[in-house]
Amino acid sequence: MIREALLTPNPYSRPQLQIRRVDAIVLHWVENPGSSAEANRRYFESLKDGTRKASAHYIIDAREIVRCIPETEVAYHAGPGRQYTPWALAKWGGEHANWYTIGIEHCHPDATGRFERPVVQRSQLLAADLCLTYDLDPAEAIILHNTVTGKDCPRWYVAHPEDLARYRDAVAEILEA
Repeated sequence: MIREALLTPNPYSRPQLQIRRVDAIVLHWVENPGSSAEANRRYFESLKDGTRKASAHYIIDAREIVRCIPETEVAYHAGPGRQYTPWALAKWGGEHANWYTIGIEHCHPDATGRFERPVVQRSQLLAADLCLTYDLDPAEAIILHNTVTGKDCPRWYVAHPEDLARYRDAVAEILEA
């Protein structure tokens, strides 16, 4: 179940810009060990005061999935463009990846960034639904923040690409069922 808790429209975390199309699903870690989806949602909400730009469409913890931004709108989760990898520059021609991607933040218990099993399972179900909705191939469309900017995010999957491969395979299996 997804709990809808949309951010207040504002230029820093919910600009209400229309997404152009969905080409990819970008996986992130919250980089705040032990925090909840709600705590990270409140952080994004606090940015409306103009401290910095950041948000995600979804945040997942061991208990729930929280939707912060509608999928039809841009979230500030994979930027800025001046820091993009060659892959991302080629994929989106130097435009912001945020115009073309859905961002999913994942809560984690410690600094290793390894997600708990319920977080991974919820994420895989959500990713499968998004792949089905937007006609995406999980093997190609499920990417890491690291793929876009080179950032160590999500740390566990950057360090353990075999677990990312298992994640994508599980999403493909859900789609085949």
